[in-house]
Amino acid sequence: MLTINSPTIRNRLLRVALRLLGSKDDAEDVAQEVLLKLYQRSDVEELKNVEAYAVTMAKNLCFDIKRKTTNHRTVELEQADGKHESQTPHTCLEQADTYGFVRQTMEELNDSYKLVIQLRDIEELEFDEIATIMGMNENQVRVTLSRARKKLRDALVNDKNFEYGTDSGAFKQVL
Repeated sequence: MLTINSPTIRNRLLRVALRLLGSKDDAEDVAQEVLLKLYQRSDVEELKNVEAYAVTMAKNLCFDIKRKTTNHRTVELEQADGKHESQTPHTCLEQADTYGFVRQTMEELNDSYKLVIQLRDIEELEFDEIATIMGMNENQVRVTLSRARKKLRDALVNDKNFEYGTDSGAFKQVL
């Protein structure tokens, strides 16, 4: 059973908020606010799925923040984890370029597409959990995910001849 203080919940909140807002500072603020609200709730132990509830709170808070702000921030590029010593500078540069391109392409998707890809392909949540978080039924989640993947795949193939495809492993590798 996950508790409010679980690092798993905090990390998931950070990833979802970062994907939706594009700012590490804003993502930290959202995660902190959600955890504080959960801590202040007296009936938190009665919730069926605390983690899904927390992610839903984070999603809604992110949407509120986006509505209030007019300037759009870009996602900071981080260096790729797991670089091998055998990689050439050219390979490292190509990898960084690919990461940046995929992140930029993801940012251009609408919020529901970004969120469903994040929750399914990155967070590896089940369809029923995603449906709860997004306020949809499982069929709607599957359709939304399919459309999001197609839109992302089309953008990647058309703009860059991207070779990874859109399977979960590729998203995890690139994102």
